Amino acid sequence: MFFRARTVLPVRGLPLADAALWIRDGRILEVGPWTELRRSIHEPVVDLGEVLVHPGWVKAHCHLDLTDLAGRIAPPKTFCDWLQSLLGARSGWSYSEYASSWIRGASQLLQTGTTTVVNVESAPEMLEDVRPTTPLRVWSMLELTGFRRERDAQALVASALEILDRLPPGRGGLGLSPHAPYSTQPALLT
Repeated sequence: MFFRARTVLPVRGLPLADAALWIRDGRILEVGPWTELRRSIHEPVVDLGEVLVHPGWVKAHCHLDLTDLAGRIAPPKTFCDWLQSLLGARSGWSYSEYASSWIRGASQLLQTGTTTVVNVESAPEMLEDVRPTTPLRVWSMLELTGFRRERDAQALVASALEILDRLPPGRGGLGLSPHAPYSTQPALLT
């Protein structure tokens, strides 16, 4: 298929005005000025009009399962106030509330042109169900803290790796994510 657009922002190089993309089997074969590509490619044309076509965005840190909390927490005075409000607001959530919030967040990312997300997962038990619901490339990173559980750092990592081993592969990948210096055992940061 051949697509024409007002502007194409290639991965490398400057934006191209009045440009085209040649795509076959979900792969971009060529990008260039419309007048040049049109002479050499004889396929149906879809004119996208006055749009900018660009590579997909990458969201490098996200919490999809918290999407449905947007607008539900009053502006805090301090970070600690915000954190307490956040934890309180999600404390009574069911599996299905976490899952639907995750799926809604993935859908919102797609609508903004995001194609890849690194998502910090706090409810890994739902990943087998929610990851297949989106065409996003999701890099699911299991969140490690360890303070509340008072567990040995090696035991926390071993437990998280067991969870990862049970998950089926998908678009993207799987990994571990120490939460933050203020909430993670020092041994988990090394």
